[in-house]
Amino acid sequence: MNNFNIFSVTIASFDLEDYENTNNSIIENLEKEEFIKNGSENFNSNIRSYQTNHYLHKNLIYKPIINFIKKSLSDYKSSLDLDCDELDITISWANKYPKFTSSHQPLHSHRMSYVSGVYYLTKGSETYFQDPISLRIDNSLHVTSNVPTRSYFSATPGNLLIFPSWLKHGTMPHEELFDRWTISFNAMPSGKINLNSNGSKNPSCILQVL
Repeated sequence: MNNFNIFSVTIASFDLEDYENTNNSIIENLEKEEFIKNGSENFNSNIRSYQTNHYLHKNLIYKPIINFIKKSLSDYKSSLDLDCDELDITISWANKYPKFTSSHQPLHSHRMSYVSGVYYLTKGSETYFQDPISLRIDNSLHVTSNVPTRSYFSATPGNLLIFPSWLKHGTMPHEELFDRWTISFNAMPSGKINLNSNGSKNPSCILQVL
């Protein structure tokens, strides 16, 4: 596990060993999935990305990669000493960025979630994260500087990134000669929340993720 501290925000990186066979098998199954209507069908086909249903984590076909994500979420929780029983996946889906296009994800965040993640099944365009402190460049006394406002991560097969859901991010246009595939997910704290850090020794709440 490697941590990259950007904009005072921790992005955790995990690598799946011997990912080749796992990724190839996943992509073969994803090719059989139907894509849902999520609004992207209204985009120009040259920039559109495609999403599967949001319940991959409940499909036994994808159990090997889901188990890796769950283990990574557990390590992430421990590394930040989060006061909850677990971080549980709420939704999980695959993204396809077709070859011979400029398909991409515009800048966005994931609402109603605590942490989110992306697992790279293939190479392709970079994922970027936007500096959440806009005042760095929107100051009324603006002086142009070389301070970066985005941080870029390469799409590396077998790599998983976990980050706070509020952090805005997107992908650069995918212009390679092959399809770009990723698996994304959202997760929420579950079980007893803030049990150990609450002076009353009672949890702030008890959540169950179905």
